[in-house]
Amino acid sequence: MLPESKLSKLSRPALLNEARERRKSPTYAEKRLLKCLGEKRMLGLSFKFQHVYKNDIFDFYSPYLKIVIEVDYSVGGTHLEYYKKRDRRLKRLGIEVMRFRNDIVMDYFDMVKDHIHNQLERTL
Repeated sequence: MLPESKLSKLSRPALLNEARERRKSPTYAEKRLLKCLGEKRMLGLSFKFQHVYKNDIFDFYSPYLKIVIEVDYSVGGTHLEYYKKRDRRLKRLGIEVMRFRNDIVMDYFDMVKDHIHNQLERTL
């Protein structure tokens, strides 16, 4: 799997293939979130998993609310600057981003789930 910062250089077919590969082998944290976000389980909202949007792949995306939920290995160092720039670009497009580190999802799953639920409720 490619790092997020390399996705913008991919052609559309390559990006779709990358998303397909990511759907086949989600991280354990993504699997846990998929259980509570998939099949309209949270507030009846539909979330697309590993969704291609322009030159990005979103871990979870609600087209209805225009909200992205990202689960990342790291949000420090060079990744932090990339994510900040990406989040600002998406915000200009009217897309809000919630970002969680893998370890936080795993160690504090119920708190993360409640936070997501509360944010979604406020947006409805």
